[in-house]
Amino acid sequence: MRAVFTQTPFMQDQTEQSLLARLAERAGIVADYHDIAGNLHLTSDDTRRAILTAMGFTVDSTASLTQALREWDEAPWRRPCDPVQILRDGETGPSLSCYLALEDGKEGSVTLEWQVRDEANAVVQEGQVGPGLPVVEVRFLNGRRHVRVEISAPRGLSLGYYSLTDYNWGCGDFTDLGRIVEWAGKGLGAGVIGLNPLHALQNTAPYHISPYAPYSRLYLNELYIDLERLPEFCGSEEAQRQFRTPEFQAKLQLLRESRLVDYDAIATAKRTMLDLAYRKFLTEAYSGEEPNLQPKTARAWLLERFIQSEGTPLELYATFQTLEEERRLIQFKSATWHDWPKQFQTPGQPIREYAKRHRKRIRFFQYIQWVASDQLNEVRRTTEHLAMPIGLYHDVALGADRNGAEAWIYQSVLALEADCGAPPDAFAPEGQNWGLPPINPHALRASSYELMIQLLRNNFRSGGAIRLDHVMAFCRLFWIPRGRPASEGTYVQYPFEDLLAIVALESVRSKTLVIGEDLGTVPDWVREQLAKARVLSYRVFYFERGADGAMKPPSEYPA
Repeated sequence: MRAVFTQTPFMQDQTEQSLLARLAERAGIVADYHDIAGNLHLTSDDTRRAILTAMGFTVDSTASLTQALREWDEAPWRRPCDPVQILRDGETGPSLSCYLALEDGKEGSVTLEWQVRDEANAVVQEGQVGPGLPVVEVRFLNGRRHVRVEISAPRGLSLGYYSLTDYNWGCGDFTDLGRIVEWAGKGLGAGVIGLNPLHALQNTAPYHISPYAPYSRLYLNELYIDLERLPEFCGSEEAQRQFRTPEFQAKLQLLRESRLVDYDAIATAKRTMLDLAYRKFLTEAYSGEEPNLQPKTARAWLLERFIQSEGTPLELYATFQTLEEERRLIQFKSATWHDWPKQFQTPGQPIREYAKRHRKRIRFFQYIQWVASDQLNEVRRTTEHLAMPIGLYHDVALGADRNGAEAWIYQSVLALEADCGAPPDAFAPEGQNWGLPPINPHALRASSYELMIQLLRNNFRSGGAIRLDHVMAFCRLFWIPRGRPASEGTYVQYPFEDLLAIVALESVRSKTLVIGEDLGTVPDWVREQLAKARVLSYRVFYFERGADGAMKPPSEYPA
């Protein structure tokens, strides 16, 4: 490998338009695409410029475009190796010989020493690397760099169990789900229970109740917690006093009888009682005061273990909720993190200082996720006890609300000045804008796919199957510059092979079946690659009809 940094010839005497097109091509922005009717749509320079800007490029002049192209071309030479290297079973890693052209005209060599370490940081011998995400350490004479390497039926029910309202607080909870699993598994011989996304929501109508535009896809909606199963709720005198009042019981009855799920009222009631339960938990389960709380009961140790295992992502999620709660009291109820003081808009040092001062409240939101996770895992254990072949079948949304916790935590890999959607078709002649910020594929890869890996792991762990919404996004995604109509959007390409390898790897690790929602316009080669990776296809049963209108036989469905 030789690196000599000089002016790239093609950039000399190029027009601004040609430089813009070249950079857009490098960044994976397609020059054109065909819609479902076969009509050709050309990507305008205005759209190219807006999407490149959303990706973080400066493209306002010939000079800035030239500089961006130079940096793009030099980037592979400035880093010793790619941030991610996909290795399939039996393959060996690349061998590199590096030379430098020195200023005196001589050539100098750089000595490389490769080591593969597993996730426990232990050195793995050649030929002994199994599936996983080991870190390859590349040692140089003048320093080191680290990169991540990826080595890579039954009948059931599909339901939105939030609509079950007879025996709860107006919305189906994890106890209801457990009852359904028992009934379907024992009485019907069901092997799978399909669910709506259980992602965390703000639970405020009308804009923050869609599970497909969640607060965070990494964590659970606290609305599904069954308070009456919590020992600290049952043991809290104040919680029980409020719970048993005629006024509170009348409110619950109204919530159960409501034609629609009243997200705001249920969320408020549950948050109030969770607060009281948590206070009881702190009093009984810990000694001392923050920041020197000492666990003294088995439940306290379980919470501490959960917090430790979840690590930084949960810490930031709970910190965000604490900050959001505070800022809405100080600023205004609808304030989002984009409205916060500048020092709080990114998870940096000021946030770490804030977290030290608000440890007790942050632990409360960690406690909520622990309780939710524990109750959902109890349902998963029921599916295993009943020997269900698959068990819980979860749904994973394409993206998250730009004003939510996930977008704040992972903003460095999101294109917040763009939306994703779909091009015009027969169902939506003007196209679709889903209002979700797309992931920047270049920033995602540079981060070693941290968000994608965390997302998959958090959603794989409590079920036997997951459905990935709009799996085409692993290959390409329709971007729309923020504030523009969908007709001005275009496709951006993604590192399909890398993302598919990560899905396959995490699926094997967790023994979870993966289904890709591949409805709509999907090229045949994409479905072929998905099938090769054992990602199952998805079909809407009532739409699967032959030319004569008759239902298709099972033999015509994807294998």
